[in-house]
Amino acid sequence: MRLSIILVFVWLVFKSAMLQFGYESERIGVILNILFLVIIIFMAVRNLRKDLAFFEMLKAGMRPAAVYIILITLAIFIYYSWLDPGHMPGVIESNIDAIEQTIDDEGGYEAFAKNHGPLESADRGEYLEKQREGFQMLFSPFARASQSLLALTMLALIYSLMMIGFYKVGKRFIQE
Repeated sequence: MRLSIILVFVWLVFKSAMLQFGYESERIGVILNILFLVIIIFMAVRNLRKDLAFFEMLKAGMRPAAVYIILITLAIFIYYSWLDPGHMPGVIESNIDAIEQTIDDEGGYEAFAKNHGPLESADRGEYLEKQREGFQMLFSPFARASQSLLALTMLALIYSLMMIGFYKVGKRFIQE
């Protein structure tokens, strides 16, 4: 459990330092989360001193992972709400700019509407406003934290199953 708390703190410090140095990449935060999740689950399964039943081992792997997931979800919300509040609006604007560029490249809104099926919006401004509203729901600190919660929970379950499988198979071949 302590390892989970320490790794959440390391993630938050690392992301904050990267922000201060002007090198902001969400990929690095995601990669760190995946790496830390693997480390936490590996250490939890490795620390089992006896060969338990499958579900007990699964619980042993998922318990510290769940602590990490809850804390990192909170850290993600805090990071995008207060430490880097301009990131999500910047993502929204870059997506709107990409849509505007696509509309211009296709020869205007009428050609764009023809190529992309029947659109509910009658003009370009209304279409872009609806897209902006959708992006605001998708790219917010709460949405990012919720997406992270779901994704990390699924990854933790998959990693726990893999680690238990490796442990069970490896136990047969390695003599202690």
